[in-house]
Amino acid sequence: MRGRRAWVLLLGLALAGCHTAAANAPDASGDAAPDAAPAEALGHCDPLGAPCSGGVECVEGCPFSVRPAAGPRGGLCRVPGREQCGCGIVPSPCTTPGLDCLMPACCDDEGLCVTPQEKATICAGPDAFRFDCRP
Repeated sequence: MRGRRAWVLLLGLALAGCHTAAANAPDASGDAAPDAAPAEALGHCDPLGAPCSGGVECVEGCPFSVRPAAGPRGGLCRVPGREQCGCGIVPSPCTTPGLDCLMPACCDDEGLCVTPQEKATICAGPDAFRFDCRP
């Protein structure tokens, strides 16, 4: 009976490993899918009043100081571990497969590396005016 329990335990661990591997499996293009954003990432923030938790950067997109009439001060919390992107004299795109740079609405500022679904959510939300949400 003891050998059977060990076998069942090993089978369970093997299946759990398959589930983890499937979560990070390559997508149809052959590239590994980017990790999903944690719940607090891409949440609304204010660099002066309500910063992101855990020392994560608040990305303003087009800063309030550049376009105060566009809307209230604020931004979105960067996804921890994702690269930075933006535009300016030299564009800085995302290089991680599956991520695209959601550029700021005004150039020379920082954008966010996001998945297509995250971009759609941001561009349908209250912070859309901060970023270049054109298709």
